[in-house]
Amino acid sequence: ARELAPKGVSVVSVWPGLVKTEKMSRAIGKLTSASALEQAESPVFVGRGVAALASAGNLMDRTGTIQSVDDLAAEFKFTDEEGKIPFSLRSMKALAAAGGGGKSSFVTRLLPAGLKMPWWLLKFFVKPMPRFSRPFVETSTSGGLEKE
Repeated sequence: ARELAPKGVSVVSVWPGLVKTEKMSRAIGKLTSASALEQAESPVFVGRGVAALASAGNLMDRTGTIQSVDDLAAEFKFTDEEGKIPFSLRSMKALAAAGGGGKSSFVTRLLPAGLKMPWWLLKFFVKPMPRFSRPFVETSTSGGLEKE
């Protein structure tokens, strides 16, 4: 992002939540009840987030940042299909319910709906994949792409 910003190119990482694709539906169907899928985002929701982000007037101000689709939906006021607003993967209430407490547990009922896990804490647990942690650069000798 830092290298491309002077050229007017914005680089933004878009993080969707649980996306309801055919493959994900099969995988979740084997592991848990259908309630997790009911709360999942559709690919349309993710597309609306990318479209809203692309049309934002301040895209260069966002370069080098992580943008979650649920945060984009709150900012740009869009919904999923049929007007649904999917849950946020950072939602403490959803995390407590998914952690075994269920929607009716004491802790889940106490948590406010808008309470989200802070980004710094989420980044602490999400580490970069090793094969993508080093950039690829063009070398002058071979003209191809090689690891730095």
